[in-house]
Amino acid sequence: MPMFAYMLKGKVLLSIVCMLSFSWITQCEVMAQETTTIQFELTDGATKISSLPYLISDGNHHSHALSAVRFYIHGIRGLHNGKVVLDSGSEHFLFDSAVSSTLNISLKTPMANALDEISFVIGVDSSLQMNGAQSGALDPMLGMYWTWQSGYIHWKLETKQDDDSIASPLTWHVGGYRSPFNTLRTCRFIELPDSTSYTFKLDVNRLISEAVNEVLLSVMSPSTHAMELADIFQMCFQWHP
Repeated sequence: MPMFAYMLKGKVLLSIVCMLSFSWITQCEVMAQETTTIQFELTDGATKISSLPYLISDGNHHSHALSAVRFYIHGIRGLHNGKVVLDSGSEHFLFDSAVSSTLNISLKTPMANALDEISFVIGVDSSLQMNGAQSGALDPMLGMYWTWQSGYIHWKLETKQDDDSIASPLTWHVGGYRSPFNTLRTCRFIELPDSTSYTFKLDVNRLISEAVNEVLLSVMSPSTHAMELADIFQMCFQWHP
């Protein structure tokens, strides 16, 4: 057999070996990952809120008929011994009580690295705010965009008044990403157990009870009241196993 035929045959075999090796490595990488589920739910402090309207009693013994809750989450990061092993990247997720009572987010993480810390940002990243309206979860048609000031609402809570026994309506639309009214907030949870599912619950009872006497009944623009609401909202997220 001519020398060039041997050389050609050798190159073909080498190519096949490289392709098989690459395929094996890729399969190992896939197998070495698992899906971690991050869930967000509403609660009245003790019970999951599965449907709206839902009556919430504040610290003044007034009832509020909760009618809508929406909030954005982005920048989800999971750490293991100080190293980031889970990252949601630039994707944004919208919790909308009108669509579902639970927001489920599935992310990939290496099996060998159990999470011991999770953090996430409430609201829409400032860099995206400056780029105008987006698509997907950030589509303005979803009702979370202030067209009058070209900015996203980080979160909103609304109640309604059906009769005189219900307190005056609350309309809290919290946004703002520029100083001095930057209402983006980061939640961080540490000492988490090894698991493939983590649930974070927003205590709406605490939110209304702590905020109703501190801010206006209607907050719909960046302001000092929006800043106060953002601080309280941040503290109302709790982790549950």
